[in-house]
Amino acid sequence: MALEFNLQELKGSNMEDKMNVVINGMIQPTRKKILRRTIYIFVAVLLLLTFLSSTINNLGLIRVVAADVGSGRLSYDFENDVIVTPQQIEEIYLNRALKVDSIKVEKGDIVSKGQLLAEFDVDELSKDLSLKVSELESKKVETNLAVNVSSLAIKNAVEKTAAAQKAHDDAIELYEAGAETAANIEKMKIALEDAKSEYEKLQAEKAATAAKAHIELKQLEESILSLQTDINRLKALYSPVDGYIWEIGINRGATTDTAKPVFKIADNSRGFHAEFTVKTQEGKHLVVGDSVTVRIPSLENVKMDAKISSIDLVRADTGNALKINLIFDRADLKGGELAETSIKKSSGIYNLIIPNAAIRVDTNGRKYAYVIKERKSSIGKEYYLQKAFIYVSASDNVNTAISDGLKPFEKVVIESSSTVMAGDRVKIQRD
Repeated sequence: MALEFNLQELKGSNMEDKMNVVINGMIQPTRKKILRRTIYIFVAVLLLLTFLSSTINNLGLIRVVAADVGSGRLSYDFENDVIVTPQQIEEIYLNRALKVDSIKVEKGDIVSKGQLLAEFDVDELSKDLSLKVSELESKKVETNLAVNVSSLAIKNAVEKTAAAQKAHDDAIELYEAGAETAANIEKMKIALEDAKSEYEKLQAEKAATAAKAHIELKQLEESILSLQTDINRLKALYSPVDGYIWEIGINRGATTDTAKPVFKIADNSRGFHAEFTVKTQEGKHLVVGDSVTVRIPSLENVKMDAKISSIDLVRADTGNALKINLIFDRADLKGGELAETSIKKSSGIYNLIIPNAAIRVDTNGRKYAYVIKERKSSIGKEYYLQKAFIYVSASDNVNTAISDGLKPFEKVVIESSSTVMAGDRVKIQRD
């Protein structure tokens, strides 16, 4: 009956305000259920707010790309376009200005030693030769005449000196016999000395005349011999070496310039070379003997090996630079070809290496990097930036070796979504 009474009461009551649930004979009040739901909702709202707060916070952070500080090597790749040049180029000069009669070769022609290169007009040289020969004959006659005159004068001086000597000797004998005076003997002595002086003077003049004539005759003879040699050599000019015509410095009908080579002949038996320059900092790891890959586009991109033959310090617009000279040997090269060179060189191992993109420079010229630091906050981990001044040891086109200022395994910023400063909170962008 009690159960029926309760059921009747329930039927007339408000279902939400007064209903009790009967489970296994136990009645649970609605109040506890409401409290539980309220707690659940509060916790859910709190979690939602925390998530939204973290999300909104992250959306406002600067996104950065990071790189690890680690050990490694710097890599130097040198790629240059160079012009192939023969190791030895024979330059042919003429010691006389001559009119060019004919040119028998063209630029690029292969020539053999002794091959005819050009012919020149030597008519003027032949005229000069005839004049020199005539001058030589006249000079010989003149010299012989001068010698004969000197010889005759010397002969007279000898006779005069002998007569003065005899007169002086006779006067002394007479003086001893009391038949001559001392004054006359003194006069005869002076006359003898004058005769001897005249003789010595004529002898010296003869020697000087003979020496001068000898020099002049020798010069004329040498000039004649030189003209004869030049006429024979320059009438037809031949190649002194095997090779090919690298450059022609004359034109038919024109007069040659003694200060400029008439031909440049590349001696292809001596091999070829090329050169280029690199920055001193980059090239300091290169050494003589390093291998270089060379590609010749004009020879169907054929590849060949070359060697560094010398490294020289030179001045460049930006300061000092290194001139790298390469040598290589190839039978089918002629010189003048465009070549593409490639050198790959690695440094020793550096303990601290970072990408070049991580390096910044302040207004004082000091280099620094932004290191990403981590700390905990009420909403979890957060990251912020710290400026670290660094000391550079070396660098290549991609990375830089650091001697101080960073630690291994630290992360540095190499890219950011906007300008960053020390202390900024950031979000690390993952791959």
